[in-house]
Amino acid sequence: RDLSRQIELLREELSSRGINLSTDNDDYFWLNFSLSFQLIFPRFEEQLRNKYPELTPSEIQYCKLIRLNIPEQTIANIFNITLKSVYKKRRRILIKIGVLIDQGQNLAEYFPA
Repeated sequence: RDLSRQIELLREELSSRGINLSTDNDDYFWLNFSLSFQLIFPRFEEQLRNKYPELTPSEIQYCKLIRLNIPEQTIANIFNITLKSVYKKRRRILIKIGVLIDQGQNLAEYFPA
């Protein structure tokens, strides 16, 4: 995986939504992303962890992207995985949080505001 390319894709997507996470150091990008996300949704991660402690850090990161309404195809591009893998991750999360929804429904609706 090319981490720099993944981060650049996410930067572009967030920038198009008015969220600027400029940093020249890729190592700090995800930290900057998490801190910025926390400013927008102050209790999201805490509530998600409290309500669904079985979620992995990777799944929580995915949930944050979904909460920002990042398209699943873009998430696949960011993480350099197939769209099918994104759907599998989504399904695992749904199982863990005990929600049965149709493929077309928005997963973000089931996350804390």
